[in-house]
Amino acid sequence: MKTRINLLPKELIKKEKRKGLEISQLRVILVIFLPLIVWKLLVAGIQFKINSALNRKTKEITELSQKIVNLRTSAETELKAKQDKLSLLKEQITLKEGELKNFKPVAELIATRKEKFVYALLKTTAEKISGEVWLEEMGFEREEKIFYLKGIGLSHSKIALFLSRLNQFPYIKGLYLKQSEIKTEEGNKQPLIFFTAEGKLNL
Repeated sequence: MKTRINLLPKELIKKEKRKGLEISQLRVILVIFLPLIVWKLLVAGIQFKINSALNRKTKEITELSQKIVNLRTSAETELKAKQDKLSLLKEQITLKEGELKNFKPVAELIATRKEKFVYALLKTTAEKISGEVWLEEMGFEREEKIFYLKGIGLSHSKIALFLSRLNQFPYIKGLYLKQSEIKTEEGNKQPLIFFTAEGKLNL
């Protein structure tokens, strides 16, 4: 068995013992508290990760909720606009139906007047036309309210007389000779005047 002899002075021996004791105490402290510190750091790291994940999920949920609110608001706005448009269309349909009801008697009256107009025009034409004027075509353009006729006459005076008489017809006004052309047919010495007359309908 070996025996250690310390040859240092007593003061140094006490300091060395004290130093050894402090080191021993430090070791004990490290042995006791180091696992606790490591555990605290580990728990803090895990808690940080959990908090980060929670914050991220909370942010995602908030953004998703905002998107849902925005979509709902947009859908409600669009639905309200369509409902307003539908209401406006219903009002317009109702208004048009009312106009149609009011227009129906007028349309029937116009149809009746048209029949009377055609009959009266043919009757007047037959009465006013002379033996020196023949008609080839007669018609009217309803959109522009223009009445026209095309025919043949033996002289300008006879055509003018016929147009003057026809101009007294109450449903026609401003009838005038629009165009005329003198032609001579083979075998006929009498020149013929091809004319076009035009006026306004007074319906």
